[in-house]
Amino acid sequence: MRTCLVAVFLILAACNASGPTPINFGADQCAHCRMTITDKKFASEFVSTTGKAFKFDSPECLISYYSEASAESRSRVASMWVSNYNKPGELIDAKSASYLRSVEFRSPMGLNVAAFVNNQEASALLERYPGVILNFDSVVKLAATR
Repeated sequence: MRTCLVAVFLILAACNASGPTPINFGADQCAHCRMTITDKKFASEFVSTTGKAFKFDSPECLISYYSEASAESRSRVASMWVSNYNKPGELIDAKSASYLRSVEFRSPMGLNVAAFVNNQEASALLERYPGVILNFDSVVKLAATR
């Protein structure tokens, strides 16, 4: 009986998982602009409270889609993920990530922001990619001006 309860708990926990799902590069389409997701350095996604993943070709598409949604729809977002520029394809938490905006980046939708695990990683690339370091809220504001 105890084993059955543990199994049921694990199944329920898996159904409510809010972690990212793998992006099928070259096949998955951006939920916002409908472009095929090809660049592992800029891909992103959010996962709904029901476990459905919405995939995007860039952080600005994720943010635009999220910003344009109703308050009710936004409340159903369990987690948001962006690709770690230093490890393309590895998804990191969008809200805690640090972003570097530089004209040297060529992100798919032209906002030219790349995500990093922390400020130190973003700062380490400032010499190579001159720009400004931003947090998630700053990127949301920047995307809204476009």
